[in-house]
Amino acid sequence: MRSGARRVETRQVIRIGTLDLPTLRRPRSSFVAALACVALIWLASAISPPPVAAHAALLRSDPEAGASLVEPPTSIVLWFSEPVELRYSTLTVLRQDGSVVPTGSLASVGTPDEPGLTAELRGNLARGSYTVVYSVLSAVDGHVSGGFFSFTIGDALMPSLEQETALASLASSSAVAPVALSSGVRWM
Repeated sequence: MRSGARRVETRQVIRIGTLDLPTLRRPRSSFVAALACVALIWLASAISPPPVAAHAALLRSDPEAGASLVEPPTSIVLWFSEPVELRYSTLTVLRQDGSVVPTGSLASVGTPDEPGLTAELRGNLARGSYTVVYSVLSAVDGHVSGGFFSFTIGDALMPSLEQETALASLASSSAVAPVALSSGVRWM
């Protein structure tokens, strides 16, 4: 550049209709683009639905897991974190020797905030340990979940974890197959 020469800056202009807008310089345009991305992400998270809870989790039971009862219960009641499909749920009560305790049909109990299932126990429950095995289909997200717990009547010892797991495996092998099949058919 010659000395004494004047430096002339040129500006680019964007024309929108009758409105002339100067273009932004590069550093400012990067900042605005980053700010726009942050605003877009915030807006998307604000209007998206909340995450779904982690399936139908067992909240509590009657009798409670690990309970040592003096008198035998007349029913088993399970309460869950979300509604379950009664038609696709199972509940099996096993004696210490692996034999099945007869139960009545499953029925819904509880409230919409604390939905549950119950089954009447038929026959006389003697002193000993019992394992309850359940499998349910969530009415909210369609996922199958299940578990097991034990309780005792009288002075019986609780089953070891290995015994409890073996009993639960025995019951779930026959109970989960119909639930899995029917839940697959449900979405067809």
